[in-house]
Amino acid sequence: MTIYVKYEISGTTIDDAYNSKVNKSISDNNASSNFSLKMDNFAGKNANAYVIGNEVKIYADEDVNPPTTNIFTGILENIEYPTNALDETVTLSGRDYTARLMDRIVEPEVYNNLPAGSIVKDIITKYVDDVTITNVEDSPTTVERVAFNNVPVYDAVKQLADLSGYTFYIDTDKDLHFFEKSTESSGYTFDSGNVLGANIKERRDTIFNEIWVYGDKYLDSFKEESVSDGAGSVVNLLYKPHNTQVDVGSPITQAVRQKGAIFGLSVLPPSGTNYLVDFNNKQLIWVSGTDIGYSSIPSSGTMITLNYQRDLPIIKVGKDNLSINNYGKRVKTIVDRKLTTPEEAQDRLEYELAFSKDPQKQGTLNLKDIINITPGQTAVIDLPNQNVDNKTYDILEATYDFNKSNNLTGNVLSIKVNKKIEDLTDIVKNLIQQVKTIQTQDNLGDILSRFEFTTGSLTITQSGTIVQMRSITGNNLILDSPTFGIIDSIYTLASGITQSFVLGKNLSAILGTTALGENLSDYVTVWSGNYY
Repeated sequence: MTIYVKYEISGTTIDDAYNSKVNKSISDNNASSNFSLKMDNFAGKNANAYVIGNEVKIYADEDVNPPTTNIFTGILENIEYPTNALDETVTLSGRDYTARLMDRIVEPEVYNNLPAGSIVKDIITKYVDDVTITNVEDSPTTVERVAFNNVPVYDAVKQLADLSGYTFYIDTDKDLHFFEKSTESSGYTFDSGNVLGANIKERRDTIFNEIWVYGDKYLDSFKEESVSDGAGSVVNLLYKPHNTQVDVGSPITQAVRQKGAIFGLSVLPPSGTNYLVDFNNKQLIWVSGTDIGYSSIPSSGTMITLNYQRDLPIIKVGKDNLSINNYGKRVKTIVDRKLTTPEEAQDRLEYELAFSKDPQKQGTLNLKDIINITPGQTAVIDLPNQNVDNKTYDILEATYDFNKSNNLTGNVLSIKVNKKIEDLTDIVKNLIQQVKTIQTQDNLGDILSRFEFTTGSLTITQSGTIVQMRSITGNNLILDSPTFGIIDSIYTLASGITQSFVLGKNLSAILGTTALGENLSDYVTVWSGNYY
């Protein structure tokens, strides 16, 4: 069997390439599919032939020349010109269209009670171009709440995939596949007939059977009741109070709601204030004294009911006793402030425990005379000498090494199967993501200033839009106007009269009105709508 390879860059077939590698990957690997290829550059004949951003397609087939099976579609991202004596070459490399997901971020977004697939569709539609969503499935898992704050689209989609037991990749038609793990079969069986070499490994350090999850804090309603002694003006609370509500009197149906303010904001409290809240010292202070002329301290024996909200940390812990009995206890701690509800933390705990309670087994297989492999699909592995007997495993990664020797022998492909064992790349990526999370965790707000520079039409990404307009109905001060927008300037009228332009004074000689903002119509809504 002979393997034939064809390369196209921006639709033009390349004949000078003699060595290339293609790595096809799915989300479990925390990486995009990528390629690299080398070609001749004798006398600089390819020095200016390619441009960053060109689309690259790679085709490969067995005994079919020219090949027609597209195994990779991606973007040219790097061009190098290595030279050694008379050996002049060009090296091109780049990623598939998963790069679009890695290069874009999800602006502050919150989703509630939606299938994971529906959230993925919305994110891709709003934040990513060049990628379609035909093969994004709506998972049966409903995500109760998930929030994203300036995280890469790739990481957001992966988080949704992990929560729902799904995986994803982008195919050669630039379409996103988001589907349940282990449900799509490749139809292949890999055994001694087509496996030239195999390395199957499993490790205890991948096991975690007791997991602690620490999320953010949330507000929980709390009530305290006490009886006034008629003298003390300070009530000590058990927690720092948010959104305090105080009622005085009994029974509660006859209680009088009190008016409150924040302690320390002013020397004297606003008129009519009954109490002040000292948040940091966990105190409620009754207003009284000769300076304000009255006392709000409830009389002795009066019931005081305080309803407020307290901060509680989100902490979840779970363990798998069977795994502990089999392998010994191994504990993992997860700290993620993006988890803002107990439900989110519980989902994360269940996923992590299910994934890591057993040893991870990863296999690397060198294959012969096989070309068209799609990571994410499953294959049957039958290698009893490696303790794998007719097991159905997920294909995690496919690596093609095309050169003259490999192409002639049909030995161009190796794959990884079953479970991804964390390596140095994963550790570094997780550390980088943790730093980004720390940097952006307090940046979520309800008003965002966005600046766009463009020529022609402009697409705005938002959760809803209202466009309003108001008209100038008289002669007003116009900011930035070359004639009527410079305060304190001197203007000479047609009649020869000079007039100083002073904001707020009578400018009838110039404008016929007196101040900024007069003679403007009301705002009129000219367009409104939701996602588009």
